Amino acid sequence: MGLYEGESIGALLQQGPPTPAVANVDIDSKRFAWLPEAAFIGHFATEINPVKAKVMHAVQQPLHVSTFDDVMGTPAWKSLPSWYLVAENDEVIPLDAERQFAQPMGADTIES
Repeated sequence: MGLYEGESIGALLQQGPPTPAVANVDIDSKRFAWLPEAAFIGHFATEINPVKAKVMHAVQQPLHVSTFDDVMGTPAWKSLPSWYLVAENDEVIPLDAERQFAQPMGADTIES
């Protein structure tokens, strides 16, 4: 199952337990989602130099929670060639979800 017209990211994420990074999201009073420093460095930027990862955390741009309710229009993969990298150690997007995203696209897929 990938993102099809009319689907939302939030609905897809609710299909399984949250990944380590998503489980630690902080939502501020204006409903912006932020990854706390420990989650950002420990789950999102795990292979980045720790000093650089701290800088990346400090300048991260938040995501408004309403984004998770936005529904997909016609996906570009329906009319364009697609490629997909399944990141085997991803702690943000579940591995099975990555594979599910790639399958309906008919994407050339690499697992690494």
